[in-house]
Amino acid sequence: MPAQDLAEFVSRNRDKVAALFARYRNSGKNLFLRSDLWDEYKIYCQECEGGGFLESPLAQAISKCQEAALVYPWFCMEVRPRVAHWHYFRFHLESLDVEEISITEFLKMKEGIVGIKNGDWDLEIDLGPFERHFPKMTQTRSIGRGVEYLNRRLSARLSNDLAKGDELLLSFLRVHSYRGIPFMISNKTITSVDTLQKSLRRGMELLGNYAGNVEWPEVAGKLRKFGFEAGWGRTVERIV
Repeated sequence: MPAQDLAEFVSRNRDKVAALFARYRNSGKNLFLRSDLWDEYKIYCQECEGGGFLESPLAQAISKCQEAALVYPWFCMEVRPRVAHWHYFRFHLESLDVEEISITEFLKMKEGIVGIKNGDWDLEIDLGPFERHFPKMTQTRSIGRGVEYLNRRLSARLSNDLAKGDELLLSFLRVHSYRGIPFMISNKTITSVDTLQKSLRRGMELLGNYAGNVEWPEVAGKLRKFGFEAGWGRTVERIV
């Protein structure tokens, strides 16, 4: 969503855009949410017969806008066209010039609205070292499926680094829990690769005495003594 497309549209529709921005200004607000902007935009199009406005670059920007700030003569928008992509546009309410600005400029404008004084320095925190080796999701389809994503990554590391496979397997099993309730293994009982191997041998020997259709509740008590929790399967056949 380049600023040039917005600028070209505004230059062709100066009067209509100026009237729209006047409505935002007359609302008395300095900070806007997406719903504030988009609802007013649709009303404006209905009342003033905006025509192609609903399919214009400006409509795209406002429909994807997360928030906006107005400090006369500037009107700034924070636009999120898709996941992990942000643009910050600044409009001059008199000349209707459009330019793309940095996130720092946008935040300074917001801070000025809420009364934070401008200083000669900015606080910067480098979070890079904390996430240097942490896998990052880069695709939209991974959002909301973090555990599945981590499982795939850890499984790939297991197959690519067999020398450290046992330690990775133990780490892989330890991450499974929900609201403090452990799945797969108990960290109190299984504390090392050695104890995991011993528990696996004992567990397999135990399950060999049961039919494949025996369900988890019937063997859970005995398996928990070896350090195993729910999550291996519903029946003995699935578990082994």
